[in-house]
Amino acid sequence: MTLNKLATLPQVRGQGVARQLVDEVEGLAAREGFQRVLLAVSQVNLGVRPFYEGLGYRQVDEDYAYSSGKNGRPVVLAKEVAEGRWQKAEGSRAGQ
Repeated sequence: MTLNKLATLPQVRGQGVARQLVDEVEGLAAREGFQRVLLAVSQVNLGVRPFYEGLGYRQVDEDYAYSSGKNGRPVVLAKEVAEGRWQKAEGSRAGQ
């Protein structure tokens, strides 16, 4: 499953809204039988990379189908979410 164009309003940043949204996407992906969630971080938005890495996403050497390429090659991140292996963000961080 691909996560594309996640954004939150500035006034709710730091309140866990983005984490909850990602958690819902991961849960849906696992329930629907997807093995992983894939996303891309634009070269102009690299500041969000630590957020995703903190949720267990790791860089993969793959192309991202939805990239326009206008801002350079995005950093592609993925996380395994197969049913039975997926944990909510709080649980996955506890083991790191």
